[in-house]
Amino acid sequence: MLPPGQQQLNRKSQKQEQ
Repeated sequence: MLPPGQQQLNRKSQKQEQ
């Protein structure tokens, strides 16, 4: 699993992509 910092970024990126 990625670190908390990277996970948060990934979550935001996914929301923007959708």
